[in-house]
Amino acid sequence: MIARRSLSAIVVAAGVALLAPGSAAACSCLPLSPERVRSSDAAVIAKLERVRADDSGLDGTFVYRVRRALVGGRLERGDRLRVQSALNSAACGLSQQRRRYGLVLDRDSGRWSTSLCSQTTPDALRALARGEPRRSGDYC
Repeated sequence: MIARRSLSAIVVAAGVALLAPGSAAACSCLPLSPERVRSSDAAVIAKLERVRADDSGLDGTFVYRVRRALVGGRLERGDRLRVQSALNSAACGLSQQRRRYGLVLDRDSGRWSTSLCSQTTPDALRALARGEPRRSGDYC
């Protein structure tokens, strides 16, 4: 009787684990390319200052200080940039470490947006802006 209960508990636990939403979810990206950088609304090197979650807790506003604009003439050194992104890296949300990043941005309904797939190191973004292909060690 005890063995049967234990087996039932194991079967139920395994079923719950298999049915849990997002249990195998992960961000999957195509590598950034020089063409993607050139076709973006902006590509900048910027330092993350803070992150503010929205009411849902799933998305947020990432506030950056622009260090250098490589593509797009609207942004200049010192500008504060507010970017919409998911908060969770499994949903391709941006990294929340306060450091410098290379960001490839798009403008959507008047707001800047990007994802983890368009975030890289400053050196990698400079190389992409020069037309060089992305190297394997260029990820954040």
